[in-house]
Amino acid sequence: MKSSILIPMLVLSAIMFSCGTKKNAAVSDNSQTAVDWNGIYLYSDKNYQLPDIQLTLNTDGTYKLVAAATGDASKNTYMKGTFEWDQQGRIIHLDNQIPHLNTNRLVVGENTLFILTSESADNRSLTGLEQFHKVQTDSNLVEKYWKLVSINDRIVTKDDFMSREPHLIFKSEFSRINGNDGCNGFGGMYQLNGTTISFDKLISTMMACPDSFVFEQFTKILQGDLTYQATEETLVIQSKKDVLKFEVVYLR
Repeated sequence: MKSSILIPMLVLSAIMFSCGTKKNAAVSDNSQTAVDWNGIYLYSDKNYQLPDIQLTLNTDGTYKLVAAATGDASKNTYMKGTFEWDQQGRIIHLDNQIPHLNTNRLVVGENTLFILTSESADNRSLTGLEQFHKVQTDSNLVEKYWKLVSINDRIVTKDDFMSREPHLIFKSEFSRINGNDGCNGFGGMYQLNGTTISFDKLISTMMACPDSFVFEQFTKILQGDLTYQATEETLVIQSKKDVLKFEVVYLR
């Protein structure tokens, strides 16, 4: 008799444990707890009508935001503040409106922030919503002057360039890059993905340059499929057949 009572009790306990487990999973299965959401995100308007916006989310519920000013970085808009999660752990609310986007609400996804406007409301499909994309950073790489020292182990000397030495500077804001090939200045954007690096939207001045292997090869190599390795003092960027080597120069 005791055994017949015991079996239903065990079954009931198993059911209750199973329900409780599912409930806990539902509570924890949200962006706030399941996604590695803290970090730096970048918004770039596909139509080039709005300025780039960079948003940094911190685990303590604070954020930093910078909106680019056209043609003059000294006029960038800088903001700091706090954000809160909704009850579902899916949407964050900034304490200020995001400049140019007219919203303070973002749906948090894997490496992506979906921009919610009044028109999109709480659209759960997220189809067609504009986005911030998470960017990878490397403290060894950014905010340094990288002097080009060799191309395919051929040393770059003063005789190989004009007034400005060939170099790269990776900026932490907006993943932008500035540089010079020894004749023409150039700028654009870069993206890191593990050990790969790519350059986009490169724009250069168009000065006539004398013959030099540096002018001919430097920026051309940057437009290929590349990997990189950076330490505090050295940087190597290479494709399957070409290698660029740099060393850091600390400007005074």
